[in-house]
Amino acid sequence: MEAELKRLSRRHFENVELPKPLKFDPQTLVYPYSHELAWLCTNYLRTPSRILADLFETDAPRLESLFEDTSKWLKQADQKWFTDGMGISVRARDVADFPASRSQIQGTVKNALIETAEHLDIELELVPENPDILVSVRGGKGKLVVSIDLGGRSLHERGYRLHRVKAPIRENIAAQILMLARWNPKSEILIDPMCGSGTFLIEGVSMARAMKLWTNENRPLLDKLDNFSEFSRELPPLFEDTQPLVVGNDLASRAVKCSKKNAHEAQVKGIRFQNSEFDEINIETIQELFEDEIDTSQGLIVCNPPYGARFETDTVELYKRMGEWFGQFGAGWKAAVIVANPEFDDFIPFKRTMKKPMANASLSAWLFLYDLGHPKQDEAPRYRRGRN
Repeated sequence: MEAELKRLSRRHFENVELPKPLKFDPQTLVYPYSHELAWLCTNYLRTPSRILADLFETDAPRLESLFEDTSKWLKQADQKWFTDGMGISVRARDVADFPASRSQIQGTVKNALIETAEHLDIELELVPENPDILVSVRGGKGKLVVSIDLGGRSLHERGYRLHRVKAPIRENIAAQILMLARWNPKSEILIDPMCGSGTFLIEGVSMARAMKLWTNENRPLLDKLDNFSEFSRELPPLFEDTQPLVVGNDLASRAVKCSKKNAHEAQVKGIRFQNSEFDEINIETIQELFEDEIDTSQGLIVCNPPYGARFETDTVELYKRMGEWFGQFGAGWKAAVIVANPEFDDFIPFKRTMKKPMANASLSAWLFLYDLGHPKQDEAPRYRRGRN
C-alpha cells in the first residue's frame, strides 16, 4: 500500500512528500489524517481492504468505560462527522481480547453515539444496512480504536465484476500481487494466461492509469459526509497518458467473454484477448495481438491457476506444464503465481525470488514470484518423492 500511495500522492499533491506511516499491526498502516488524503485513498487506492479515519482509541477495560470514552469523544470532537438525521451502523472486528462479545461492543458504541448526540441536538438512528455512516471498532495492542469506514464496505467490492467464473480472486488481492511483483506498466507486458473473470487484467490497467476505484452505482460512503462535500466526484485517471500492454487468455470461451464484459463495466480499454491453452501463448502470438510492433523483451506473467487443495494427478501435470512453458520467455520476464499448494515450487525450474503466504477470501494460499531469466541450480524440476 505504501508504494502505491506514494505514486498517487506525487501526481495528486505535486511535490508533497508523505510522512512515513506507522504500523498499527502487520496489515494496517496509519498516516496523519487529512480530508484530502482520505479522499484520495478512498477513491484511488487499490491495495487496501478498508480505508478508516481514526476518531479515538481507548484502553477501556469494560463496556461501561467504553461507553464513557465514546461519549466523551463525541462531546469534544473537533471534526463534525455526525449530522442531524443520519443513519449509523457499527461494526467490530479483531476484538477477541476485549472481555465482551463483538455484538456487545457494537451495541455499546452505538448507544453511546446515539444518546450523546441527542444531548447535542443531533438525531441519529440505527440503520444496519446501507447507513449514512459506518463506525468501525478494531482491537490491537491492548486498545480499541474507533474509526469511520470511509468506503462503507470492503474495498474489493469495486462494482465492475458483474460477471464471474468459479473461484475469482479478490480485486484488492490482485492489486497487491501486482505491487509485490513490482510490475512496471511502462516497460513490461502483463499476461494472465488463465484470466477467468479478468481481475488481474482490469486491476493492472486501472492501477497503471490510476483510475477511479468505484464503478457503476457503487460509491464510497464518504460521498454522503459533509466533510467531503466540497470534493469533486469527477475522477479522471491520474496517469491518463499511460496505456500498458496487457494480454488475457483462457481456455474457456465463456471466461474470455466474462473478462471482456467486466473490462467494459470498469471502463478499461486496450486489453488483448485470446482463447486457447495457456501454453500456446508465446512471444510471436503476443506480438500478433497488437497492431504495432511492441517490445517483448520484458514482462510479467501473473495467474491464479486451479488451487488444487488436494495434490491430484491433474494438478501435478498442470504445474509441470507451467514450469516448462515459463522456459520460453527468458531474461527480462517474471512470473507471479498464487496457489494453495506450496509444492508448486517443486515443479518450477527457475529462481524463486519470493514465497509469501496470502489469503484470498477464506482460502489460504501462497504467492510465488520467479525470475524466468535465472534457472534453479538443478537443471530439472525437483519433484517431491512420490509426487512425480
